[in-house]
Amino acid sequence: MSVFDDAEFNSSLFFPREAARFTWPGAEDCMVDVGGAVSVHGRLHRTSPSRAVVLLFHGNGEIASDYDSIAGSFGAMGACLAVFGYRGYGHSTGTPTLRDALSDSHAILKHVTSLNLGRAHSPIVVMGRSLGSGPAVELAARGNGVSGLIIESGYADAYRMVERRGYGRDSVSGEDIDIFSNRDKMRRVEVPVLVMHGREDDLIRYNEAEMNHEAAGAECKRLVILDGAGHNNIGSNDRYFSTISGFLDEILGEN
Repeated sequence: MSVFDDAEFNSSLFFPREAARFTWPGAEDCMVDVGGAVSVHGRLHRTSPSRAVVLLFHGNGEIASDYDSIAGSFGAMGACLAVFGYRGYGHSTGTPTLRDALSDSHAILKHVTSLNLGRAHSPIVVMGRSLGSGPAVELAARGNGVSGLIIESGYADAYRMVERRGYGRDSVSGEDIDIFSNRDKMRRVEVPVLVMHGREDDLIRYNEAEMNHEAAGAECKRLVILDGAGHNNIGSNDRYFSTISGFLDEILGEN
């Protein structure tokens, strides 16, 4: 059995928390059926006019409503924001595993695409923060019609992920690398890529951002290391939103 299917490993990887029963003005909640009587919760923030949809997979220990306060910043860029998590997080049902998070991302993208959040056929840019980089890279590597990829504070490979949880490298198989290592899947990513990371991140070191950027198969790719930013305060960096906005300008133009 793969270590990524081990209950003890996944309990050390995921830190789900429940969501309060309230809504954000103008936001919409939805549940996506991912199979097996399990549904994953997401929160949608529409904006008009819009030129894109940013499908964001949040970080560990977070829930979709944590992004309510910054949805307006994405709206100012002309982007609708759709924030999704994982099984067991917020209002989602089930128990989280990384394998399921990657698999569920396909159903989530299909659902978001069907909603026409922006204009008809608005391009979708997938974004993953920290743990969420896994589902985001999964979708971009498979194609799936996404128009861009943003990795924020993301991990690079399965070896470092298991080592951070006290497991040895020998617990990771070649098949695990193919499925769970962002760096290896980045070679198949051809859409434009933005990799953002805090230089002071002591949870996932910024050299993993460099690995993901170097491995990316895209011709258009940017690496931005934010000085003074750590893992959990990168969003307050002065360059955070301008970097994302500039990337959208570059790949979408006036669309």
